[in-house]
Amino acid sequence: MYIVYSDKQIRIQSLGFAKHRLMKWHLLCVMDIGPRTLQEDSLLAGKRVYQENFLIQSQKFESDWVMAAVCDGLGGHPGGDSASRFVCESLNQAAPSSLSIDVKSVDALLRRIQRRTEQQLAARSGTTAAGLLIHQHHAVAFNVGDSRVYELNADGAHCLSHDHSLVQRLIDEKMITPAQAFKHPHRNIISFGLGPVFSERWTQFAPFYRELEIKPDFWYLICSDGLSDLMPIEQIHQTLMPDPMQKGPDLLKSLQRFRLVDNTSFVLLHMDN
Repeated sequence: MYIVYSDKQIRIQSLGFAKHRLMKWHLLCVMDIGPRTLQEDSLLAGKRVYQENFLIQSQKFESDWVMAAVCDGLGGHPGGDSASRFVCESLNQAAPSSLSIDVKSVDALLRRIQRRTEQQLAARSGTTAAGLLIHQHHAVAFNVGDSRVYELNADGAHCLSHDHSLVQRLIDEKMITPAQAFKHPHRNIISFGLGPVFSERWTQFAPFYRELEIKPDFWYLICSDGLSDLMPIEQIHQTLMPDPMQKGPDLLKSLQRFRLVDNTSFVLLHMDN
């Protein structure tokens, strides 16, 4: 499928008018409900929001603006599915032309969304969120909770986000190692997110942000903990290389062989030349 959703843009050059060359993007969206009876993950990719029991959807489009996000609604709380979808839809409704891609502006956007969740969602509902907001080559990665953003290239992978979770606090305080955290019995306990259940936490915690430049020889992976809890980053990299956009479905198959324990969703993003 080939989608063009940005308006034509024109810039003035010294020799007259020339058409601005929009950037080319390739996104792959993957979802699997796993053993759960309800899909509480939602994805934002390009200008579309997904909440499907099973999905492998590829998009190619041209735009100077891209938003991609994964939200993981809280299980065991009312309306986790509604909370995750609400946040993805709220991000999708943000007008790119009025949104600067810098930490201050993205923080203001997330705080507006939090206030809206408190007004419109079930009292104890909540969701994690992680994503990338991109204008041309510049991006802000963000997360609340334990959904993650990874950056990959041929040489390796590393995490651009920083979990709001019990085990991440233990890692930060050097009480356990990342390898120990991967098997920790309380690795699913989170301390922060979006939604009414986290209202008081917004006075104690803040979203995590990282500004970066998007590079054509890098790929970006945004995922729920249904992926990151099953597979360490080194194995994710090994499974996806050398062509993550082609091997994204293989990553899901590998996870299925591990026996999924949760809703599992991810978005792969690449800037095409």
